[in-house]
Amino acid sequence: MIPILEIQNARVWRGETLALQDFSLRVDRGQSVAILGPNGAGKSTFLKLLTGEVRPEATPTTRCRLFGEQFWPPDRRGDAGRSRAI
Repeated sequence: MIPILEIQNARVWRGETLALQDFSLRVDRGQSVAILGPNGAGKSTFLKLLTGEVRPEATPTTRCRLFGEQFWPPDRRGDAGRSRAI
């Protein structure tokens, strides 16, 4: 079965801070998901990752798929995420 959402090994920078490191998530049809965590845990960054407001750093193992298809490419510019002030 193709997952609804699949993110593998995403690394996202917010300014000079590594907000998500090697983040992976798979959501299959019929699953429920809750986003819980303390302040600074990366909840908002995860949501911004889903909307395309931020993109993961490109690595050979980074995958971001929605219904089996890549929904946005990782940022190919090595440290591009670091230059974004969000």
